[in-house]
Amino acid sequence: REVRRGAAEGLDAVTVNPALVFGPGRAGEGTQAIVDRLAAGRVPLAPPGATAVVDVEDVAAGLRAAAQHGATGERYVLAAENLAWTEILSTLADALGVAAPTRTAPRWLLLAGGALSEAVAALTRSAPGLTRETARTAAAAHRYDGGRATRELGLAYRPFEATAARIAAAR
Repeated sequence: REVRRGAAEGLDAVTVNPALVFGPGRAGEGTQAIVDRLAAGRVPLAPPGATAVVDVEDVAAGLRAAAQHGATGERYVLAAENLAWTEILSTLADALGVAAPTRTAPRWLLLAGGALSEAVAALTRSAPGLTRETARTAAAAHRYDGGRATRELGLAYRPFEATAARIAAAR
């Protein structure tokens, strides 16, 4: 809101909102934690939801393009594809050469798992493996359109299969 207010008052600002960012990264951080758990065989069920994904290199290119060519006060969503979690996990599993989850968790089970994980973490004074907020997000279908960044900024997104291959090659 403050950026939009500033832009309305003459600030030369552009907002960029990336979807769920995937790419090679440090073990256990961000979406790399999903990759690590999948590679270790610790993802028994796929979440029932969906989300938009984008490659980290496309985010970097989108930020540069928005800074150079973005219209003041405008917002650009960076989203390559909208995929179900089953698709995300199976694409990553194929690239990693591991088995993908074959079943989808019911929403109620995912939410209960988040609550239980937070309760155990509170008792053990550790970080939860799954939070209630992450469970709610993974159970819902979030869809975003990154077409405006393509049309107005000239951004070309790479397919998620290519991102998954880069992630696997970096391991």
